[in-house]
Amino acid sequence: MAHPGGEGLTSPAKPDMVRQIAQWREAFLRGVMNPPKTLLGYTTAVVGHLNAAQVRISPRRARMLSRSLIAASIVAGRGSETLYKRVLLASLPQCAWGVEPSGKVVAAAHRAAWDTAHATVGAWIHNFLAEPTLSGKLTQLIKNCQSPDEGSQAVAQLLSLESPSRRGAFAFVAYPAALLGKLPIGAEGVHDLAGLASGMYSVNGEVSWQERLSGAGSTHPEIVTFTQVLSNLKAGRRERAEQFFNWCLVTKVVVESPEALEADIHKAANLLARVIGAQHDAV
Repeated sequence: MAHPGGEGLTSPAKPDMVRQIAQWREAFLRGVMNPPKTLLGYTTAVVGHLNAAQVRISPRRARMLSRSLIAASIVAGRGSETLYKRVLLASLPQCAWGVEPSGKVVAAAHRAAWDTAHATVGAWIHNFLAEPTLSGKLTQLIKNCQSPDEGSQAVAQLLSLESPSRRGAFAFVAYPAALLGKLPIGAEGVHDLAGLASGMYSVNGEVSWQERLSGAGSTHPEIVTFTQVLSNLKAGRRERAEQFFNWCLVTKVVVESPEALEADIHKAANLLARVIGAQHDAV
């Protein structure tokens, strides 16, 4: 290392440091060839959660994160949760681009990944969060959740990680069943869903948009898209979709693919109807 006294000066040799670095290097080379299962589980889960939340992590960056976690754990003597979070924050490439990812999203992804990698209880939550469809998430919740507390944890992490339109869609379709006690979600989870869903079933507000001077009298661009989707629907399905889209318009929630999301909501609603019907028949 360069001596702080000036150019040409070098620090005296420190055999103990040289030996320590050599030992760390040997341990690192062994670690990258045979990494701990919990470390791989954490990396896989956290990268999946971040990508799902639109915080892009490339395969190369995922491998670098694994290597950094191995190196940091060796130097620190153990891989603690605090250490993993520090390494994760230092590994996000967005910071180098001048973009700062949401702290809440990163914290939720870390928490979910740590719990998945280190706990047998609640390990299904990773699959729940990674599942791309609403009906698939509900199936994971219904079949694999072992307690209301686990269900509440899964709901809290989903609401932190998903995009506004998708977390809104989940709350919209799941809250009535959760309120009736038909889903394995505790009081905290029901409260979290209520905070988002309670304003969806009676929408009251103004819709505004910008238009060019030469385009006076235009229509909100998303109204056109929503109308096209609604035109192919009938009866209760149309009313449900219209209610959700109205909420999106008033709250300025952007829906990336309205037709696909409406189909996902419909499939999830049908799943819940079958579940509630089966529970009713079993009583």
